[in-house]
Amino acid sequence: MAYISHEYRFLFYSAPATGSTAIITAFQDREIGEYYPMEDIVKDGIRLVPRKHSTPRQMEKGGLLDDIIKAYYKIVGIRNPFSFHLAKYLRNRTRRLKQIDNKNSWINKLPEKDKLRYVNTIRKQANMSFEQYLRDMFAKYKLPKSVQEEMHTEIDFFIHQESINDDLACLCQKLKIEPRVEAGLVNITNAIPEDKTYRDYYTDELIELVYKWNKPSFERFPEYDFDGFHPDRCAPG
Repeated sequence: MAYISHEYRFLFYSAPATGSTAIITAFQDREIGEYYPMEDIVKDGIRLVPRKHSTPRQMEKGGLLDDIIKAYYKIVGIRNPFSFHLAKYLRNRTRRLKQIDNKNSWINKLPEKDKLRYVNTIRKQANMSFEQYLRDMFAKYKLPKSVQEEMHTEIDFFIHQESINDDLACLCQKLKIEPRVEAGLVNITNAIPEDKTYRDYYTDELIELVYKWNKPSFERFPEYDFDGFHPDRCAPG
């Protein structure tokens, strides 16, 4: 889902597993903006533009970015690649797997071709170890690439999942949103035991694998490494 505010002239792209649901919920609670598009754009049984997690390229192809909206302030959430990969893996093995059997879930409301592809992917990944999941994902890459690079086209402001409310405070100051927006905990996977962190799931070999195949992410966002998030390394502004 993208989220748009004509009042404050911003467009927020909802990147998966970055706290985007919490951010959009905070915007909605303040009645700032609306989903964009309001519903999936489907043609010939295939989603051209999903309501949830639509990318800038999909929005462009779907005719949703006219000259006025292209000039809006563009925002997206990001996250440490190491915790991002684990969150996606655990979410697919837990909440997503359960949603397949829920007739009222959004998965079962997808066009048939999209649903079958999605369900097959989730079931395949549910039987993988974390190492198998990572290697299977990176095997699809021809060259190293950024995590969710399709979301990072001409973005003006990044909201770090690790410092959502600090970044929202900065964003509100830039866009003159008063009082400032604050996000709560929404749509959290909670699949990691309380006594563990993402670091416990990585071997030295897997750490090097992520550094290699997500090298552009670490170059673009030096605030991230295996040890965590280092806000002092963020680019100015």
